[in-house]
Parts: sequence; C-alpha cells; structure tokens
Amino acid sequence: MRVPGVSTPGLRTSALVETTDIYPTLVDVCRPQFRKTQWPLDGQSLRPLLTGQQEKIRAAAISYWGNAVSVRTDTHRLIVGRTKKRGESAALYDLRRNQDAIKNIASSHPELVQQMRRYLPQ
Repeated sequence: MRVPGVSTPGLRTSALVETTDIYPTLVDVCRPQFRKTQWPLDGQSLRPLLTGQQEKIRAAAISYWGNAVSVRTDTHRLIVGRTKKRGESAALYDLRRNQDAIKNIASSHPELVQQMRRYLPQ
C-alpha cells in the first residue's frame, strides 16, 4: 500500500494485517471531515506501518474461507473448520519450516492449538 505524503518509499513489511484494517487506514490518512462512525471499527490503522514507526500492529490476523477460520501469527497458522457431518477440525502448521501449509502438527502440539484458539472470535 502506498499513500503519497504518508508512506515511506521503498518500505517493505511482513506485518500481519487484516482486510478490516483498510477502512480505518483510509480514515486516518485521508482525514475526512467525519471522524466518527456509528459503531467502533474492528480494524486498526496501518499508518504506523506505512511510515515505518512500527514493525507490527497485531499479534495475529484472522481470515475466513468457507466454513473455516484461520489464525495466522508470525510463526504458525491454525485453521479451524466446522461441518455438520464431521464437527470441528483443527489443523496447525509451522510456517518457520515451510511457508506452505503441508504438515499438520495439531495432534502433536495441543497446547499451541489452545493458545492460538484464544485469537478466534467468539
């Protein structure tokens, strides 16, 4: 994302962000006359990342795909799926070893699965 007069040219980041961060970022950098919304925004402004003031703004990012929700941290991805037939399933991947989700390590790391589940929306 590049914002003239705000973002640092050539700056790259591997910070975790969500699509819900786009609107708060636009409100922050565009400075429209309205500053309040009827309800609080879920996202966070990415301005500190764009200016290089911060290297990260969140510890985990949430995404959705079909009947599954994914929690991504700097080191791992947890995917929790729910179906009527099979109920709930969890898959955990160590992204330090491979950026592609190949080997499910959820059964051998139940404590990490529980830790990452804390990021899931209720």
